[in-house]
Amino acid sequence: SPVSAGQQIATVEDGILAAGVRAAEATAATAAAQVPVLADRISEVDDKRATLADKRGQLTKALATLTSTRATLTTNRSQLSANQTTLQRNRTNLAATLEGLLTTQAKLRAILASLPTDPSVPLPPGTPTRAEITAQLAALATGIANTTAGLAKLDVGLAQLRSGLTQIDSGLAQLSTKASQVRTGLTTVDNGRSAL
Repeated sequence: SPVSAGQQIATVEDGILAAGVRAAEATAATAAAQVPVLADRISEVDDKRATLADKRGQLTKALATLTSTRATLTTNRSQLSANQTTLQRNRTNLAATLEGLLTTQAKLRAILASLPTDPSVPLPPGTPTRAEITAQLAALATGIANTTAGLAKLDVGLAQLRSGLTQIDSGLAQLSTKASQVRTGLTTVDNGRSAL
């Protein structure tokens, strides 16, 4: 049948619609109340991001400093090792010189002991006199004393080099430990940033 004006076609239950509107209004009020809480949380996350970025920058700078210091110590260690080799070679040469001086001293003492003590006794031609040998022995004694002092100085220098090498090795070990700690810190910061 055709519909005529004023005829009721359908009945709408407005109670359900009114309840839906009230539920939507309550949801909107809840969401509006959460905005400051979410804004505070976003601010906290932004602060944490900034803190982590600062921390990462500090750790990156620390790692660069450690790397630079390690390079310097490694260079210094190489130089000290080269110096140690040179000093050891010089010591070996000086010890050989001392040995030669001591051998010459023993020979001159033997010659002196074989010479007659009476100056009136004629010496074979080309034989040094007691006075000449005594002067040579005095010069040798000075050379032996200087060589012995030189060996003592080289020994002190070698001991200082060994001590320096030990300190550098200790420093390098400490740097390795610190670099490992910094890398762990960087990983922790990166994980923290990823979690945000």
